Amino acid sequence: MTRTKDIERIVTAAHALTRIAAVRTGSEVPAAQWRMLSALNGEGALRVGALAQFARTPQPVVTRLVGQLVDEGLVTRA
Repeated sequence: MTRTKDIERIVTAAHALTRIAAVRTGSEVPAAQWRMLSALNGEGALRVGALAQFARTPQPVVTRLVGQLVDEGLVTRA
């Protein structure tokens, strides 16, 4: 198996676990927001561009998600 395939499998598994965690906890936070929270928890404070790159998500999407997380009081902007 190639490194790229390994990474794809890990990312897919992480997304599945995120969905499972959301369901099991009864959380209404969308899976995409869970991924952002998980990335921030693991990496610490990040600029939006770095968070987008880390999460492999387009920057405009991350900007919107971070805004939602701020509105919900789950994160703060520096």
